[in-house]
Amino acid sequence: MCQAGQLIDATRVSDGKLVGLKQVPKSLNPSEAKIGQYFSTEPLLSDPDNHCVPVYEILQVPEEEDKIILVMPFLRQYNSPHFQTIGEAVGFFSQALKGIQFMHRHGVAHRSLSYLVCS
Repeated sequence: MCQAGQLIDATRVSDGKLVGLKQVPKSLNPSEAKIGQYFSTEPLLSDPDNHCVPVYEILQVPEEEDKIILVMPFLRQYNSPHFQTIGEAVGFFSQALKGIQFMHRHGVAHRSLSYLVCS
C-alpha cells in the first residue's frame, strides 16, 4: 500500500492482467481523471513522446460520490531494479523530461514531480 492508502495492485478479471488502482478524491483533484483519459486516447496515445501512464478505466466508488478509482497498468517504482549503468539513468530521465514536455505542449502542467513511497 502506498502513502495515504491511495494505490493498490489488483488482477483484472477480464484478462488476468496485473493493474494498479488509484483512489482519487474528486474534490482535491477534479481534473485528474479527465486529463488521464485525454492522454489515453488516440491520437495522443500512440504519440512516441507520450510517456503518460494510460488510464484503462474510471470507476465510481459506490456510495462515495467524491471518490473515483483509476485503473492503470501496474508499474514498479522508477528505481526498481536499481540503474546498472549511467545510460539507463540517462534514458529514464530523458523519457521523464520528454513526457513533461509532451504534457506542456498539450496545455497540461504536472505541478508535482515526485514519487510515492510504497512499502
